[in-house]
Amino acid sequence: MAISEKLQPFLDDVRDEVVRSPVKNCEIFLQARVDSFLEAQRNRSMITKVTTLYREGEYERVRQILVANLDIGAACPTKPLPDLTNARLHHLLMMVDTLWSLDEYGPCMFWIEQTIHEVLTSGKDTTDLLNLLKSLECCIVMLDGDMSSIPEEKRPRLVKHIMGLILKQIDGNEECGLGEKTAIAWILVYYMIAFEERSMEEFEDNVPNSIHFLCSAHDYLGPLGLCTLDDGRMLLLLSQKIVDTLIAGVDDRYANDQICKNMDQALFCLFAHPSKKSKVKHLVDHGVSNVTLTWDVCKNPYVFLRPKKIPEYDDLKHLSILQETLIFFRRIIALVPPCYQVEERKKLFKKILASEDDGLPDNIGHLLKGFNEDQKQFPSVMRDLFYLLGDYHFKNGEPGKAIEYFQIDLTLNWKRIDAWVEMALCQAKLMEDTINETDQDNNICEIELDTIKKILAESPEILKCFRRSIEMKPKSVTIRIEGANFAYAMLSFCTRQLSDENVGDLTMDMFSTVEKLKATFMDFAWEQYHAALEMTAAKENAPEAVVDDNADEEEDEGEDNSIESDERWLMYLMKGKILEKQKKAPLEYLDMYMSAVDSLKEQGASLPKKVSFNAPQDLALELLEVYYRIHASVLKIELSEDRFPLPDDDLKKVIALLER
Repeated sequence: MAISEKLQPFLDDVRDEVVRSPVKNCEIFLQARVDSFLEAQRNRSMITKVTTLYREGEYERVRQILVANLDIGAACPTKPLPDLTNARLHHLLMMVDTLWSLDEYGPCMFWIEQTIHEVLTSGKDTTDLLNLLKSLECCIVMLDGDMSSIPEEKRPRLVKHIMGLILKQIDGNEECGLGEKTAIAWILVYYMIAFEERSMEEFEDNVPNSIHFLCSAHDYLGPLGLCTLDDGRMLLLLSQKIVDTLIAGVDDRYANDQICKNMDQALFCLFAHPSKKSKVKHLVDHGVSNVTLTWDVCKNPYVFLRPKKIPEYDDLKHLSILQETLIFFRRIIALVPPCYQVEERKKLFKKILASEDDGLPDNIGHLLKGFNEDQKQFPSVMRDLFYLLGDYHFKNGEPGKAIEYFQIDLTLNWKRIDAWVEMALCQAKLMEDTINETDQDNNICEIELDTIKKILAESPEILKCFRRSIEMKPKSVTIRIEGANFAYAMLSFCTRQLSDENVGDLTMDMFSTVEKLKATFMDFAWEQYHAALEMTAAKENAPEAVVDDNADEEEDEGEDNSIESDERWLMYLMKGKILEKQKKAPLEYLDMYMSAVDSLKEQGASLPKKVSFNAPQDLALELLEVYYRIHASVLKIELSEDRFPLPDDDLKKVIALLER
């Protein structure tokens, strides 16, 4: 019996590890070690066939053979590496490509580093170095920046090799031995710094050193005209990381200003924004070719350029976006993919608004799903895009353009109160311009029948927008007054159309529509002026609020905490006008007019003998308007055959009002 057979029962009982022999200087090898040794020998013998296996796609087998044949000094780190022959370089590159094909990005990164080290150490001139760097970047991206597959002791030498390429580029060798101009070396160093920063809990100024490195890269490459190489990938990466940092928050004001300036410079080099660099003094023209703006890369510039606080309908003009930002945002809108169906959204909104329902739905999600089942969700981070453009045009007196953007925005943000208010105000302004259209000599033009039909069709839609705004913010006096002002203007229009001069031009259907709308607008105007008056009086009489430190910081969406001027005089005046149009008793609307006078006087209004039109005294014009209305109404009564003379008691009261 052979000795191995006698030892077999013993070997079967032991674990898979080296067994110490009782015989001195003798070692027993287990079957697993023997099999491993034999497999390695077979792989070494297969090296001549590895190219064939690689071509056939036998990547797992190729890896086993190359691991067995490529000596990288793992067993003895001090042992010098074999010379980098063409065959060895071929096998190293084959190993990298094999691991990439197997989707094993970590081991692939390890062998890329080994290959780069041997290529640069040997000084061998190869065109494969650039491809290796590109493959390394791809592996880093696929692993979300995790470079732990490269041993810690080998990372410094990788940084050293790549920094050597960067120094060559700075010194004037723009291709730095890679065969073409590229900024990939800077990008790789950024990733390596960023990976090491993962173990850091905080930074000196809340700005990672990796971002400072990218800013420095722009400072070096810009004057060389190389900052937008590779389709601006380095600057696109810089803009992405700056936006992420700003969103996280930068406590140090100087650091925040500095990275914002770097972002401005990056956008100028990438996309020529702003178009006139003279408006921003710190920008430098590097004389580089700009990068084409695409939908995939516009998110970060948009996030950076949008206002920190989305402007509201009653904010001042300067809180809206700038003109240069408007131009850039228009470029973004031109890139919106068809899958988001911008034009279809506008049509849907118009359809909802033109429906015969008196009100608007609380939610339109079911309607959006209906017009395209394959519709993608618009990126949430860019849902304010259309509103910002609409807000700009609204506050710059361009209501027609503003409406176009609000129609799209409201299909994305159905509950955005500011869009509803601005939409209603823009529509009301266009309606006012249509009604008051003048010719070249500033004479009021006679309204054609088609225009009247258009006004009658669109005015209920505008009323829906005001109703929606009031429903969403019922405690806003301003919104109620604006809605009531529109309704009163339409009431006056309907009254004129029903006058003896114009009624003959109306068809029966139009006559019926005008009568119906007149009643609707009259009721709406009265309701809103009355509600606004009551709310103003309630605020005036309410005791000062007691601050509760434990109160919930969130405010009721319907609460209006804006500072509104005292417009009670206007509400009294307009209520009086409505009563006058309703042909109520003269004392009723004259009392309203006198209440308006009293309200103005409470605010300190006075009527001097001479009122300067260009620089009128406070509330003088308002008081003059109310006095004019009172006297005009009294004259109308006197000239009215069916209402004059008044009963003696009423006449005495009217005289008493005039003498006040």
